[in-house]
Amino acid sequence: METITEAFLLLRANGAVSGGRDFSQAWLGRSASYLSSMMARPASRRPSTGVLMTLYVRLREYIEEAGMTEDVRPTWEEMAERIWGAAMDRINRNGYLT
Repeated sequence: METITEAFLLLRANGAVSGGRDFSQAWLGRSASYLSSMMARPASRRPSTGVLMTLYVRLREYIEEAGMTEDVRPTWEEMAERIWGAAMDRINRNGYLT
């Protein structure tokens, strides 16, 4: 959950999303209330592997399309790799996509 929240905060701080509803729909491919539901019940709601992979792909696209300067690009690359790592950990732990 924390990686999703950190990605949201990074995107919001950089003007890529206007709020949680926008992030949930545009970046996670979920309903507008997805992020707020997760934040309300963090212990019981973990993002699925599919959500993590969707966010990873969209972050990679954003990094490539945004024309980021070399001084800020590493921050975005690190975030994308953390999302990827969380998805791979989930697959390795469960043995399948959830």
